[in-house]
Amino acid sequence: MPNFNAQIILNYELLEADHFGAGGRTTEWRTFTAKLVGGDRQAGQVHVVSADLSSHELLIDPLGSGHSMSNTMFILNTDQKVDVRIGDQSNVPMSGVQLIAMTGVVSALWITTGSIATTLRTILVGGSGGGLTVSPPLV
Repeated sequence: MPNFNAQIILNYELLEADHFGAGGRTTEWRTFTAKLVGGDRQAGQVHVVSADLSSHELLIDPLGSGHSMSNTMFILNTDQKVDVRIGDQSNVPMSGVQLIAMTGVVSALWITTGSIATTLRTILVGGSGGGLTVSPPLV
């Protein structure tokens, strides 16, 4: 795959006095971004997994599972709450997760599902020579 650019844009909006059917007043608006320039590898997959799984490894090849690329962006989106372990199966899980957007090294991914079958989308992009920039937290 030729080099590409990719970005994650996350908008956070705080509404006060927001009632059903009537818009509230926006009192805070923040935009967070992460941009990869010169990426050369990506993996985007949809996984349908069974209910009641415990520490089930999701294959996130070609970037995860043994690859250690530091300039990566990762998105996990699910239709049911799951517990997530990133990097090592023995790590403490993040509980009740439905959406993660992050940058960092994602070498492996384990999930634990609840009592309902779960559909997950994973997106992992990176590059050996790619440059990653993230918006400053105080803007």
